[in-house]
Amino acid sequence: MALTTKKLRAYIFELAALIEAPKSVLPLVGEFARDGGSPDDRPYTDTYDYIEVNDSGYHYVIYERTKESSRTTSTNVDDVMYEAFVTVTSKMTSIHMQTLKAKGSDPTVTHATYKLLLMNKLNDNWAKRLQKDINKRRKNLPNIELPKT
Repeated sequence: MALTTKKLRAYIFELAALIEAPKSVLPLVGEFARDGGSPDDRPYTDTYDYIEVNDSGYHYVIYERTKESSRTTSTNVDDVMYEAFVTVTSKMTSIHMQTLKAKGSDPTVTHATYKLLLMNKLNDNWAKRLQKDINKRRKNLPNIELPKT
């Protein structure tokens, strides 16, 4: 059974609470006019993401500069939530890195490790999937391991 928009929004907030994600980094939920403005009370940004639900499934959509730049569609809510929370954890990690200002360490390793730590708090399978995605992109570099919690 598909989650309604209301239940999906509640699920997102439930997961966000696990990692103390601020509202500003969460995807919006529902269908929105694509007029280039921010679809809710948040300040306008060049980029925003949202999840919509319709008869063909769940859609995680990223808009950049008033145009759709990415869309993930699935009938499995877990697939779409994974993609959405990859973005959420990436935004949170960027904020963390700005405040941390880690000196002398490889910022890509620190970034990936923190992102995996957040994702692991949400869902073990999502963390493992993200770890594989990160290591695939790193090619000839040492693999990033899941942090111990």
